[in-house]
Amino acid sequence: MKRFLTVFLAVILTASMLVFSAGAADDITVILDGSELSFDVPPQIIDGRTMVPIRAIFEALGAEVLWDDATKTVTATIDDYVVKCQINSKIMDVCGEKTEMDVSPVIVDGRTLMPARFAAEAFGCSVSWYETARTAAISSHGFLLGGDTSEQ
Repeated sequence: MKRFLTVFLAVILTASMLVFSAGAADDITVILDGSELSFDVPPQIIDGRTMVPIRAIFEALGAEVLWDDATKTVTATIDDYVVKCQINSKIMDVCGEKTEMDVSPVIVDGRTLMPARFAAEAFGCSVSWYETARTAAISSHGFLLGGDTSEQ
């Protein structure tokens, strides 16, 4: 009986470690200029796109973010540069120019998520996706955020 209990506990412990490891492997990390961002709603893959809570991204980039509940529209502003996107619409407005996203912004647990690439590129940033690490790396090396865009 003692041997059975030992084997049983070992199996339970091993199974719980595998479940925990599988859950951790699904986590998506977002890094902005070398610093990991934290979110109250985790980034996730939706329709094959890495979706991120945009308020956290936009504010980390220095934008003022407003939410219009009547139209379900997010407006992010840096100086006179304005980006707007609306829930369930693939069209993003960047300073009056329309850009079509692959996936519409959605609300998850009270937060607006949109494709990481579009959120970052709207403000002149570049984005790299590292599949094995499940990491989106955003670089703000761009004119909107004070970076030098001249060739080195």
